[in-house]
Amino acid sequence: MKKIEVLGITLVSVALLGGAGTTVLAAEGDTGATTKGTIIFKANDRVTPPVVVPVTPTDPTDPNKEGDKPTGNT
Repeated sequence: MKKIEVLGITLVSVALLGGAGTTVLAAEGDTGATTKGTIIFKANDRVTPPVVVPVTPTDPTDPNKEGDKPTGNT
């Protein structure tokens, strides 16, 4: 009796799991779909800020020249 129950449960399980393993495939070839896009170029109407002249950097050969005083930090 137990063999029949185990066999029945096994067959039902195989049937349920076997049906769940279906294969899904995508369509092959050209589907004929086309798309269109539009791009609009506009002129830049922003005002450009003036160029700031950079400060002359410290001379690496003489860093204490012209007012650069050491801070005293060590």
